[in-house]
Amino acid sequence: MADNSLEHTFNIHVQGDRTFDIWDGQFTVKTMLSHADQMRQDSLRREFLGPNAQFATDRAITQADTFADLAVRITKAPDWWAANRGGLDLKDDNVVTKIHEAALKAEKDKTDELRKKGAAAAEALKAVGT
Repeated sequence: MADNSLEHTFNIHVQGDRTFDIWDGQFTVKTMLSHADQMRQDSLRREFLGPNAQFATDRAITQADTFADLAVRITKAPDWWAANRGGLDLKDDNVVTKIHEAALKAEKDKTDELRKKGAAAAEALKAVGT
Protein backbone atom coordinates (compact mmCIF):
# COMPACT_ATOMS: atom_id res chain seq x y z
CA MET A 1 0.00 0.00 0.00
CA ALA A 2 1.41 3.38 -1.00
CA ASP A 3 1.88 5.94 1.73
CA ASN A 4 1.66 9.36 0.06
CA SER A 5 3.07 10.99 3.17
CA LEU A 6 6.33 9.27 2.19
CA GLU A 7 6.45 11.18 -1.09
CA HIS A 8 7.55 14.71 -1.79
CA THR A 9 6.94 16.92 -4.82
CA PHE A 10 9.33 19.64 -5.97
CA ASN A 11 9.89 21.79 -9.05
CA ILE A 12 13.09 22.40 -10.89
CA HIS A 13 14.01 25.19 -13.25
CA VAL A 14 17.60 24.97 -14.39
CA GLN A 15 19.66 25.89 -17.41
CA GLY A 16 21.86 23.08 -18.65
CA ASP A 17 25.58 23.54 -18.07
CA ARG A 18 26.49 22.13 -21.49
CA THR A 19 23.47 22.51 -23.78
CA PHE A 20 22.19 25.74 -22.17
CA ASP A 21 18.65 24.40 -22.62
CA ILE A 22 16.11 25.25 -19.93
CA TRP A 23 14.81 22.23 -18.03
CA ASP A 24 11.63 22.87 -16.13
CA GLY A 25 9.21 20.57 -14.40
CA GLN A 26 7.72 18.92 -11.37
CA PHE A 27 9.03 15.72 -9.80
CA THR A 28 7.52 13.50 -7.13
CA VAL A 29 9.93 11.26 -5.25
CA LYS A 30 9.82 8.61 -2.56
CA THR A 31 11.30 9.93 0.67
CA MET A 32 11.86 6.44 2.03
CA LEU A 33 12.85 3.35 0.05
CA SER A 34 11.49 -0.11 0.81
CA HIS A 35 13.69 -3.20 0.88
CA ALA A 36 12.45 -4.03 -2.62
CA ASP A 37 13.38 -0.52 -3.79
CA GLN A 38 16.84 -0.88 -2.31
CA MET A 39 17.41 -4.24 -3.99
CA ARG A 40 16.18 -2.88 -7.33
CA GLN A 41 18.45 0.13 -6.87
CA ASP A 42 21.45 -2.14 -6.30
CA SER A 43 20.52 -4.33 -9.26
CA LEU A 44 20.27 -1.29 -11.54
CA ARG A 45 23.58 0.09 -10.26
CA ARG A 46 25.31 -3.19 -11.08
CA GLU A 47 23.58 -3.34 -14.48
CA PHE A 48 24.76 0.18 -15.32
CA LEU A 49 28.35 -0.71 -14.42
CA GLY A 50 28.37 -3.93 -16.43
CA PRO A 51 30.19 -7.21 -15.82
CA ASN A 52 33.57 -5.63 -15.05
CA ALA A 53 32.49 -3.08 -12.47
CA GLN A 54 35.88 -3.26 -10.78
CA PHE A 55 37.31 -1.38 -13.80
CA ALA A 56 34.69 1.38 -13.77
CA THR A 57 35.89 4.96 -13.41
CA ASP A 58 34.92 6.97 -10.35
CA ARG A 59 32.61 9.04 -12.58
CA ALA A 60 30.86 5.91 -13.90
CA ILE A 61 30.37 4.65 -10.34
CA THR A 62 28.88 7.98 -9.29
CA GLN A 63 26.63 8.06 -12.35
CA ALA A 64 25.47 4.47 -11.75
CA ASP A 65 24.68 5.25 -8.10
CA THR A 66 22.81 8.45 -9.03
CA PHE A 67 20.74 7.03 -11.89
CA ALA A 68 19.89 3.85 -9.99
CA ASP A 69 18.70 5.94 -7.05
CA LEU A 70 16.62 8.23 -9.25
CA ALA A 71 15.13 5.27 -11.14
CA VAL A 72 13.62 3.83 -7.96
CA ARG A 73 12.94 7.11 -6.17
CA ILE A 74 11.09 9.15 -8.84
CA THR A 75 7.40 8.31 -9.06
CA LYS A 76 6.28 11.19 -11.29
CA ALA A 77 8.33 13.33 -13.64
CA PRO A 78 7.94 15.69 -16.59
CA ASP A 79 7.61 14.13 -20.04
CA TRP A 80 11.13 15.23 -20.98
CA TRP A 81 12.57 13.06 -18.18
CA ALA A 82 11.00 9.89 -19.59
CA ALA A 83 11.86 10.95 -23.16
CA ASN A 84 15.50 11.06 -22.02
CA ARG A 85 15.33 7.55 -20.50
CA GLY A 86 15.16 8.72 -16.91
CA GLY A 87 17.87 11.32 -17.48
CA LEU A 88 20.38 8.91 -19.03
CA ASP A 89 20.27 10.67 -22.40
CA LEU A 90 20.67 14.18 -20.98
CA LYS A 91 23.95 15.94 -21.76
CA ASP A 92 23.84 18.33 -18.78
CA ASP A 93 25.36 17.15 -15.51
CA ASN A 94 23.87 19.96 -13.45
CA VAL A 95 20.27 19.03 -14.32
CA VAL A 96 20.67 15.49 -13.00
CA THR A 97 22.62 16.77 -9.99
CA LYS A 98 19.91 19.29 -9.11
CA ILE A 99 17.16 16.64 -9.30
CA HIS A 100 19.17 14.16 -7.24
CA GLU A 101 20.08 16.76 -4.61
CA ALA A 102 16.40 17.74 -4.27
CA ALA A 103 15.40 14.07 -3.91
CA LEU A 104 18.04 13.44 -1.24
CA LYS A 105 17.03 16.61 0.61
CA ALA A 106 13.41 15.41 0.62
CA GLU A 107 14.57 12.11 2.13
CA LYS A 108 16.65 13.87 4.81
CA ASP A 109 13.81 16.27 5.68
CA LYS A 110 11.34 13.37 6.05
CA THR A 111 13.81 11.39 8.18
CA ASP A 112 14.36 14.41 10.44
CA GLU A 113 10.60 14.91 10.75
CA LEU A 114 10.02 11.26 11.67
CA ARG A 115 12.92 11.30 14.13
CA LYS A 116 11.39 14.32 15.92
CA LYS A 117 7.98 12.65 16.04
CA GLY A 118 9.58 9.49 17.41
CA ALA A 119 11.45 11.42 20.10
CA ALA A 120 8.24 13.22 21.11
CA ALA A 121 6.37 9.91 21.28
CA ALA A 122 9.13 8.38 23.40
CA GLU A 123 8.97 11.33 25.80
CA ALA A 124 5.19 11.03 26.03
CA LEU A 125 5.56 7.32 26.75
CA LYS A 126 8.06 8.06 29.52
CA ALA A 127 5.66 10.58 31.05
CA VAL A 128 2.88 8.00 31.14
CA GLY A 129 5.18 5.46 32.79
CA THR A 130 6.13 7.73 35.69
